[in-house]
Amino acid sequence: MSHPTIYWAQNKQVVYMRIALVGASDVVCDIEKETFTFAAVSYQKKYECKFALAKPVIKEESKFRVLGQSIEVILKKEEETKEFWPTIQAGAKLPYVRIDFERWIDEDEDEKPKAAIPDFGGMDFSQMGGMEGMPDMSNFKMPEEHDHDHEGCGCDHGEEKCEDGCGCHK
Repeated sequence: MSHPTIYWAQNKQVVYMRIALVGASDVVCDIEKETFTFAAVSYQKKYECKFALAKPVIKEESKFRVLGQSIEVILKKEEETKEFWPTIQAGAKLPYVRIDFERWIDEDEDEKPKAAIPDFGGMDFSQMGGMEGMPDMSNFKMPEEHDHDHEGCGCDHGEEKCEDGCGCHK
């Protein structure tokens, strides 16, 4: 049995976790007021973890969703405070729990993180899933085209080769 890698971030209202597990199936995500339990299978390998949360959460307002590349979890904090949680788990540091620096903000900063904490918008994701043995691809999006100009080369990104050899089309 292995532990999945968990990335976490927070704001004043919620704690966000991204469990990095590609093609997860048989997902069990049990969110209790003071504990978090997770189990899943990925490529015939079992993953599990269970830990006490640093502070209580509201079970009924916490949720998760299974994506093709990961499992996203939103834990609704029981108490909205000015101070952020110093860690997600109570007790000793867990080696498989890491900070999600793309979504992390310091509590005294006004700026937004590089990537926003997702809002699941009141939907009940507990009933969603892919076909047996297949990941849920309903949220899959193709990457957006990289649209930018190169100073001085004047290339149009619809061309196969750049006239000035800037290397933007490979």
